[in-house]
Amino acid sequence: MNLCFEKEFDEYFRKYPFIMIDIGASGGAVKEWARLGRHLRVVGFEPDEREYINLSARKSQNKNVTYLNTLVHKEYSPKVKFNLYAVQQLSSLFQPNVDLLSKFGKTDTWRVARSVEVKVDSLDNQLRKNNIEDVDFVKIDTQGSELAVLEGAKGILDGAAFGVYVEAEFTPVYKDQPLFSDVDTFLRRHGFQLFEIIRSKYWKRPVNGTFVKSKGQIMYGDMLYLRSFEHFDNMLKARPDAGFRKSKLLKAAAIAILYDHMDYALEILQELSSSGLIDEKEQTVIRGMIDKNHRFQIDLLSRLPGFRGKARLAQWLSSAGNMFKKKEDRWIRGTIWK
Repeated sequence: MNLCFEKEFDEYFRKYPFIMIDIGASGGAVKEWARLGRHLRVVGFEPDEREYINLSARKSQNKNVTYLNTLVHKEYSPKVKFNLYAVQQLSSLFQPNVDLLSKFGKTDTWRVARSVEVKVDSLDNQLRKNNIEDVDFVKIDTQGSELAVLEGAKGILDGAAFGVYVEAEFTPVYKDQPLFSDVDTFLRRHGFQLFEIIRSKYWKRPVNGTFVKSKGQIMYGDMLYLRSFEHFDNMLKARPDAGFRKSKLLKAAAIAILYDHMDYALEILQELSSSGLIDEKEQTVIRGMIDKNHRFQIDLLSRLPGFRGKARLAQWLSSAGNMFKKKEDRWIRGTIWK
């Protein structure tokens, strides 16, 4: 299902497309974003040259994706040591925390293959250099340096960005890395709220070389933050361009629907209506999109037997179903999604 609210709002999304920033773009852009259709533009940053080459090969299939072989950090520096791990997705500015990893039998996985010297730059600087003036959503997965990335993105965070999807560790997998509490405090200070922990990873300790039945310890997870509505609305009201303000609220509603936060989408719809930015017909279109997504999950819930986690399973099945639907004007044909 395309989330750009059909043709009624096409002019706004053509003038103000979705701008998604993917920092730590290994594996390609986020699958869920495909539902934003042809109005989506992705700028991905991938410092590991091994993966950057793979991403660049796929990029030729899609003009709406740009990949940069840049390490994003707090500020510009011409020479920083970057650790290339044997498992490419684990590459980091940080060294592995061997003392902790050894308790969980993970030292072979978190192993540095070699180190290289790279230059780093802030996200704000990189966006200025590439003439990107507005951003809607930022995804960060940089293996321990997420806080530094955020500190170099204050212009975006204090601007008109609506959402941040960030991986953070609860326990220091890497030596001397900032943790979830540091990331959470920073984002809240800039007007973002934690909406959900989308994915969490637990590790078990081997006892005498074997793993016993145990829940394990939470190590890291993917967090979804959305701008608090009051903060977002006040920022938009300071902008004189009514078309820009309307497009940002429409995109915020679409992002809330994308991540199944229908109540928040309805709150945004209420503001669009009360401020006179949309007419009655447009209200009906947006509410219909919210109802379609909500109704599908309700139908699933009614058919499933009662058990713990039933609602989450219905949500997952809803997302999975959308992945297999034919998407109108889908710009991600080919192998760009992994």
